[in-house]
This record gives sequence, structure tokens and C-alpha cells, in this order.
Amino acid sequence: MKIKGREAKAIAPTLYSAQGKFYIVRKVGGRKRQVYLRGIHTEQGALHVLTEADIAVVNNRFDDFANKFTPRKSMSLDQAVDHWLKASKQVSDNKPKVIAAKRRLLTAFADQCSKTHLGAVERADVERFIRARNKCVSPTTASDELTRLRTFFRYCVAQDWITKNPCENIKGPKKSSSTKDYIHVVSAAELDMLKF
Repeated sequence: MKIKGREAKAIAPTLYSAQGKFYIVRKVGGRKRQVYLRGIHTEQGALHVLTEADIAVVNNRFDDFANKFTPRKSMSLDQAVDHWLKASKQVSDNKPKVIAAKRRLLTAFADQCSKTHLGAVERADVERFIRARNKCVSPTTASDELTRLRTFFRYCVAQDWITKNPCENIKGPKKSSSTKDYIHVVSAAELDMLKF
């Protein structure tokens, strides 16, 4: 069999290898389908993925399976921020001042990070930003900003724009303990002691 003009060797009835790349070729719903297993580099891994493909066919979810191997469009950091803020308005119904605070934070992060693509942001970028923020604002504010960044990157992971959250497991600055207001009821005996 030839795949993309190259001679392909059959590993299993629907799994083929051509020049170190693996392909699943099978009929699904009466149509011949071919999926390049992007990111799979070993025969054992390809056989494991073939099992997933068989399960997907049985459950009528082959398209979902195939979509995992399609190349993702690179998302810029600015585009991801715009999408998140839009979702914050529409889905979460955030107030305008909350949206403005989120935009300020992510603009400051993008400026310091100096990375334009979302996928290029690394854990070290986030840690450097939070350290710098901790010098400018209170530890509580810096910790809250880390939480907001973590939420942003979780949204990006949920949208399949990135595979992992660069903020996970980063310890933020220790929040300052706030003073608690309390009421002390003065007894008659204490009032008597205060009299001269």
C-alpha cells in the first residue's frame, strides 16, 4: 500500500508505517478514512492508539478520535486573553471593573513575559512575573493575581489551545494575615476600675 506516495508497511490490518510515521487506514461509516498519528513515534504506541481508534469506531466517535491528531492552530497570547475576557463577560457575567482588572493583569503579564504565542509561555515566566509583582503590590494582591493567571491558563487548557497550565503547582506569596475586628463588651466592674 502507498500512503502519500510512500510505500507503507502493514503492522496490523488497519495500521501502517511509512518512513517512521504511523497511519490508521480504515472504513468508517462506508468511507475510507486515513489518520496520521501525529506525535506517535513507536510501534507499541501506535498499537495502543489503534485500540483507541477501534473503541471510537464502536462508539461512533471516530471523528473525535481523529481530531486529537489534527494540527492545532497557534493561538497568540492576545487572542487568548480576548477570548477569555469575552467568556468572562458572557458566561461568568463579570462586572466591567472585574474585566478591566483582568485585562490590566494580563497586559502587564504579556508585557513582562514578552512572549507572543500562548504555547510559548512557561512556568518560569509566571514565577518571574509573580516575584516582580510581589515587590510592587502586597503579597495578598500578588497571590490573588496568581490565582487569576491560573484561572486564565486553565481556561486555555479547557479550550485545547495548550496542553498544560504553566501556573499549576506554583506557590504564591504568603498572604498577609488581616486583622480581625471584634467587639469587647465592657462590664460594670471594668468601668468601676477605670474611674479615678
